[in-house]
Amino acid sequence: MSKTAYPELIDKLMSISSAGFTSLQAAAYIALIQLGEETGSAVANASGINRSKIYDVLNQLEEMRAIKKVSREKKIKYIAVDPDIVFSGILELFKDGITKSIDALKNLQDINEFIEPAITTLTTLTVESINTNEYKYLITSNEETRLRLTDKLNKTNKPTENVKILNLNINSRDSRGVILMIGVNELLLFGAPTGQTVEALKIENYEISEFFYGLMENKWQSDLPDTINNEITSGSRKAIFIGKAISMHYNMIGKERYEYNRPVTFLLTTEHLSFFYYDEEFPRLPLISIKSVTQKGEDELFITFHNPRQGNVIGELWIKMVGNTLILKNLLEAMAGYKNQ
Repeated sequence: MSKTAYPELIDKLMSISSAGFTSLQAAAYIALIQLGEETGSAVANASGINRSKIYDVLNQLEEMRAIKKVSREKKIKYIAVDPDIVFSGILELFKDGITKSIDALKNLQDINEFIEPAITTLTTLTVESINTNEYKYLITSNEETRLRLTDKLNKTNKPTENVKILNLNINSRDSRGVILMIGVNELLLFGAPTGQTVEALKIENYEISEFFYGLMENKWQSDLPDTINNEITSGSRKAIFIGKAISMHYNMIGKERYEYNRPVTFLLTTEHLSFFYYDEEFPRLPLISIKSVTQKGEDELFITFHNPRQGNVIGELWIKMVGNTLILKNLLEAMAGYKNQ
C-alpha cells in the first residue's frame, strides 16, 4: 500500500506519532510555562525560536488548545494552559488515533472478502466441446487464428451474430496465434487448435468478466474531461473506479433534482462520487455523506445521503450501470465507512 493509494489512512497512522508536540512547539510551551503571560517576541527570546517562525508555532499551539491568546493594553499576549488539561487532551487524541487506525486497517483488510475469488484452472478441451455462442467476445491475434478455430467447429458451435469478433492482427512468433473468449462468468485463453484438443487457461469470475466488457465496450477514461484526466494523472485526484451509467437520477430533498437519461461517465475517488457529461461535473457527492448503498437488480444501485453531523437524509441517488454493480457497491460501502470513522 502506498500513500498515493490511501493518503487519508497513511496520514491517520502518521498522526498517532505526532499527537504530541514538535520540538519547536515544546520549546514555546515550556517558555510560556516559565514566563506566564507574555508577548510573542518575548516567547521567541526565551525559547530561542526565530521571530519569523514564532507566530506560526504559537498559532499551532493555540489550535491544539495548549495556549490561549489574550489582549492586554492593545497588545496580543499568550498564556499556557494547565499541563494537566493539555496532556489529558493529547492522551485522548493518541488513544482515539490508535482506535481509528486499527478500525480503518481492519476495514481495508476486509475489502478483499467483498470480491468473489477467481477460480483459475489449466485444462484440456476437445475442440468439438467449445461453443463460441456461450461467450460474448471472440478475440484473436489475427484473422488466420480465428479461421483455424472456426473451421474445426461444428455448425452449431460456430459464432453467430450475437458474438462480437475482434481480430487484433498482431504478428506472433507462435504460428497458431492466441484466442481469448469472454463469457458471462468465464474467460478462456488458448492457442488456435492444430488437432482435436487444446490446452486452455480458464478463469471463472463474474467481476473479471464484467471488467473486460467495460474495457471492450467503453472508453471510460477518455470520456472524462481533459482537466479531470490531468488531475488523475498528476495524483491530485485519487481515482479508485471509473465506470459508465446508462442513466442516473439524483434528488436533493427540498432543493433540486438532477438526472441523466443518457449514458454518462462516473468517477469514484478517495473523496467523492462524481458524474460527467461532456465537461460538466454534477453532482459531486462527498463519500462522507453516504448513509446507505442498496443493490437493486444486477445493474442498479440506490444510494442515500445524509448530513454527517445531524444524521438526517438530504439526498437520494439512483444509478443504472453498464455491467454488474457489486464492485462499485462494495467500494462505496468500504470508502464511506472509512470516511465516517
